[in-house]
Amino acid sequence: MEAHPVFFITGETRSGKTTALRSVIGNLPDYTGRLKGWTTPALYERNRHTGYDLEFIGENHSLPFCRKEATEGWIKLGRFWFNPGTMQEGYGILGSATPETTSLIVIDEIGPFDLTGKLWGPFLNHRQTYAGIYLLLVVRTALLEKVWHQWHLSPLAIWDPAQEPEKEIRFLEILKSCIRSN
Repeated sequence: MEAHPVFFITGETRSGKTTALRSVIGNLPDYTGRLKGWTTPALYERNRHTGYDLEFIGENHSLPFCRKEATEGWIKLGRFWFNPGTMQEGYGILGSATPETTSLIVIDEIGPFDLTGKLWGPFLNHRQTYAGIYLLLVVRTALLEKVWHQWHLSPLAIWDPAQEPEKEIRFLEILKSCIRSN
């Protein structure tokens, strides 16, 4: 199977990966209509981390994704409860991506559950469906090599914003040069 071209934003937990991803997306205004996916900002209540939401790119809305507290009808994975409705919305967005409509699929973030075939793992298992579309994935440093080997991904650029903040411009240049030609 041919390796799929991918861009990675990486770093440790709570190191600013989502903030960096938002900056990258904000610097791609000419491509907004050809981007599909989401960012996953942390949610805090009374200075306590309670979960994450999915903010959909170009759609100006977000949905509750996971919470630390039990929620009826949600799916428990590890220490979080996941909203199946939000997951369905995410699958719908991924399923609507075609090379004619999409240059870049953005997923924040690929983690341990994905590696076991849950959450967004099924999408990556069928990435041949998305030939001709670049991926931009947020992945913790400790999982980066596992993710790239499990799904036969071909890294075009890897950026750790906490360790290499000065490399954002170069990361953007490489990203723009690829999706421009798409």
